[in-house]
Amino acid sequence: MRFKSFSQINLTHFLIIFTTLLFLGRAYQAFFWDLPLRSFFWDESLLKAPVELLTNMTWREYVTSPLIEKFTIAISFVMGATLLIAAINNLTFIFSKDKKWYYNKLNLAAFVVLFCISLLSAKDKFWRMGQLIEYSIQFGSPLAVYYLIKLNEQIDSKLLAYLKIISGFTFIGHGLYALGFYPVPGYFIDMTINILGTTEDQSIIILYLAGILDIIFAIAIFLPKIEKYALCYGVFWGFATAIARLWANFYTDFMFNSFSQWTFEVLVRLPHGAVPLFLLIYLLKSNKRKISAANERSKTTSTKIELSPSA
Repeated sequence: MRFKSFSQINLTHFLIIFTTLLFLGRAYQAFFWDLPLRSFFWDESLLKAPVELLTNMTWREYVTSPLIEKFTIAISFVMGATLLIAAINNLTFIFSKDKKWYYNKLNLAAFVVLFCISLLSAKDKFWRMGQLIEYSIQFGSPLAVYYLIKLNEQIDSKLLAYLKIISGFTFIGHGLYALGFYPVPGYFIDMTINILGTTEDQSIIILYLAGILDIIFAIAIFLPKIEKYALCYGVFWGFATAIARLWANFYTDFMFNSFSQWTFEVLVRLPHGAVPLFLLIYLLKSNKRKISAANERSKTTSTKIELSPSA
């Protein structure tokens, strides 16, 4: 297998790399921690009737059954394995010159797994739509990678619009919690206190202001005159909220546990900053090309005028 040099890594590979880190983060969670599968399998209102009708178990026997626990762990393992294989597959695409082993449809399988995780997380939070759309970048990134590779790494207007939409939804979802539309998560406040050293009241105000900016971001990225500035905010806040997971919960006395429990939380959120950064870099490069093209046209016009015979 022949490998590429790092100088051959381009903007499209940048997006694929961060999506791959997302896959690895969720895979680690599936293998060593816990996916929200029990929010479905332990839902008494949903499953009690079919369980007692189709099996000889009472609901209490069902939820305490070692067999059901093993089944849940097995599903978690399969989901994690799917994401791990998809991650390795994408790394093969980026770093190998030989594409015969690459299978793009694994990104679709990863999308299904990540969308299921997002749905289960939303169910675990009483079907709050804000919880689901906050994961838009996470379950939407594999589709972007699939489309990008299918187009032979060509970035088109459809892909850019799609990335803006999932970015907007992600920031709206986060903003709804920060604004108090849903109960502000205690760990939002704790992270702000631990990182900034603020009081609880000050932290709530900071989160509220961030929530307003999140909503503004979701609108501003579709306005050409200010999208550059909005994307700068998205890059900063996306990466900041990702890194904050580990920063606010890192304890030197429990270093291994801190890394083990919170590193994957960082990895799955890095695309929240990476997708706006991808859009920002593309925008800046596109503007630079337009300016260069305009200068070339201006030079050509000037040359023609100079060469034209005088009246």
